[in-house]
Amino acid sequence: MQALNPAYPGQKAAIAGDTNPNFYYQQADGRNLDFRKTVMAKDNGYVDIASVVNQADGYVAYATREVNSDENRAAIFKLGVDYWADVYLNGKHVYRAINRKGAPRANAMSVKLNLTKGKNVITLKIVSGSRGFGFWASLSEGDFNELQQEQQDQTAGVRLYTPMPQPFDPYEYHYW
Repeated sequence: MQALNPAYPGQKAAIAGDTNPNFYYQQADGRNLDFRKTVMAKDNGYVDIASVVNQADGYVAYATREVNSDENRAAIFKLGVDYWADVYLNGKHVYRAINRKGAPRANAMSVKLNLTKGKNVITLKIVSGSRGFGFWASLSEGDFNELQQEQQDQTAGVRLYTPMPQPFDPYEYHYW
């Protein structure tokens, strides 16, 4: 997750929505970063970055998407990530996704985005884990508060473990 913190060469262009960045950016240590590769979502919506790069723990990739809005409005951005990600909207950091709940899955996290009229740029900065490197993302209209309440309602009755028995009280029996 430490790889989310530094600003890598080319990050400013990615967050600004540059979909045709320079092919190479040079790091301070002399190594080049290559931003030419493109990957599309699979049928299940998963964008498998590892399929186009040599995946290793701690690799970083940027995914950028322009979204046009007819008016200022709130939207719900659903995200599942393997393994960590920062979310930017129009150049501003709006969310840090840290997958701590087991295997990554689609729509695991929901973020309220305030879209402005016209062009909006959503950028993900994704950091790979040891076994995967990719994400699912979707954007929809809706009431974010209702979504949160619905998610809480779905998990309210879920029990992962058998409840602990109540402690034995020796005075709860009748003696004669």
